Amino acid sequence: MVNQPLDECVTIRGLSFAGIRLISDAIVNLSPKMIIDVMCPVFKRFENEFGSVMLHYCTVPAPSHHVVPALIKGGGVVAVDNRQGYKTLLNEEDYLQNRIAVCTDADKNDILNGDILKDEFFSYKERPLSVSVFVDSVDEGKKVPDVWNSNKIQR
Repeated sequence: MVNQPLDECVTIRGLSFAGIRLISDAIVNLSPKMIIDVMCPVFKRFENEFGSVMLHYCTVPAPSHHVVPALIKGGGVVAVDNRQGYKTLLNEEDYLQNRIAVCTDADKNDILNGDILKDEFFSYKERPLSVSVFVDSVDEGKKVPDVWNSNKIQR
């Protein structure tokens, strides 16, 4: 027993989250209406117990761009998390939504070579964002946040 409060968790990414992280991979198989009418009331019950809900769901190979807009309409979820990248979570027209936080991955090379600066998703400042990056060495691991936090990337 680590005596961690019930209203906080440390995610698989090492992110300390004030609330609970739920896994709902099957949500991608539901229609927006079913997500709003069936799932969101369940998520709201968790929200009432644990404060905030972060929802993890895998998005590949099923189409899943319908999930975030349905969660926004139905409520009960403040953040979404996946390992397949933000492009599998959101349609381009939803990149600038600011109702649900996004936890996703970025390619280290896109950060190190500056390509990430060209991506509107990463430059938008009105939505909470947590990004994980896999690197091949300690030196690379030190360089990625230095570049991310440099004057080049204005978050």
